[in-house]
Amino acid sequence: MTLSLWVECLRERSHSIPVLRVQIDVTKVSIKKMDITGNNEVAGARLLLKDKEGNVIESRMSATEAHVFEQKLIAGETYTLAEVTAPSGYEVAADITFTVNKDGTVSIDGKAVDGNEIIMKDDTTPVGEEGKLVVSKLVTFQGKNQAVNRTFYVALFSDADCTQKVSNVKELKCEGAWSAYTVFEHLKDGTYYVAETDEDGNKLESSEACKIEGNGTKCQITPTQKTAYAVIENQLLIPRDDFLNTLHNLTVTKNVTLDGEQISEKYSGTFYVSLFTDPYYTNRTGDVKELQIQNGKSTSVSFTDLADGTYYVAETDKDGNPVENTDFGFDVSYDGDITVSFTEQNTDSTLAITNDMTERNPEYHKYLKNKDDGDDTDGNDGKEKKKTSTSKNNSSNKTTQKGKNSKTGDNSHILFYAALAAAALAAGSAEVYRRRRRATGRNKHDR
Repeated sequence: MTLSLWVECLRERSHSIPVLRVQIDVTKVSIKKMDITGNNEVAGARLLLKDKEGNVIESRMSATEAHVFEQKLIAGETYTLAEVTAPSGYEVAADITFTVNKDGTVSIDGKAVDGNEIIMKDDTTPVGEEGKLVVSKLVTFQGKNQAVNRTFYVALFSDADCTQKVSNVKELKCEGAWSAYTVFEHLKDGTYYVAETDEDGNKLESSEACKIEGNGTKCQITPTQKTAYAVIENQLLIPRDDFLNTLHNLTVTKNVTLDGEQISEKYSGTFYVSLFTDPYYTNRTGDVKELQIQNGKSTSVSFTDLADGTYYVAETDKDGNPVENTDFGFDVSYDGDITVSFTEQNTDSTLAITNDMTERNPEYHKYLKNKDDGDDTDGNDGKEKKKTSTSKNNSSNKTTQKGKNSKTGDNSHILFYAALAAAALAAGSAEVYRRRRRATGRNKHDR
């Protein structure tokens, strides 16, 4: 409905007074949020109404009844209804752009809307869709990780310009940290563009205060690749009051055992450890650290000058790729928490990693023989050294990752002595039988 009121000032005979014309347009538009069937109202969706310049006129949560804009929208103007986040179990709907015409009617793409009622429908979240997209946020300043207290936002889009949003807007909270991550789940196969946004889902661009790297990253979910990863780095160019500058150290100790006992002194090997910003071990931070085992003795390395935040420790190859136990030849256990959080109170931390050699390792039997025979590395003429177990006591903080065919002990000596005992028993029984036969023969002869 549009009501136009015209007011014209009177002209007196002796005075020339300009005519003042005032137009008041009163409009009425209702907004409804429904499921895909159009039969059920959907409550809990965060909706925005924006003008043609993108300015937010109103932000509200949907309810089970229509919301009416009365005497608020201007005839002849165009508006956009956008969904920022959908309630659990629903997918975000595409934006709806509509025009309030001069006569008070509403149209979408030139087609009249019945009853001036805009209906936005949410599809249900696909059941069984396994697509997953992990997004990591990094914050740096002058090339170094920078812990801050800030909340960032990210969303997925269907176009490279990041104008067609197809996901909820998700928060990335750096609470006294320089990194954060979030996961978009239940994604259909297809192409997605990951962009940093404001809290309303509008893509942000680099500025004089912050350069955004990785904004608009293209990711694909396919039948054979159900998980994708993206990293958005905020390179801060101007220091702010929320900068946190406490630095921390993490010391990692490596030990190698065989069947739970310290490995032979003849053993030498190289291992690697890395830090990641997410528990999926997709975004490595800093250098890969090398751990050199010499003469079977444990060794340590340190990660220094770490900013506040949470780090995830993993055994890796030299390129920083997490190792798989089944291919690695060792069962890896961690004496301590592999998730390390540094704060102003928790300044430094330690972690011990033990690699227990298993039969999957090509050198297993070589060092098993050394262990059984005793090491002859100190000129003791082959005398067996006293073997001591270096296995640590069970701890609530100790975790073990075991692969296939892991061996926990050696029973070869037990079987050997059991065989000797059986042979001796058989020989003894045979001798008793022969003696009885001789005695029986003599008795018959005497008769």
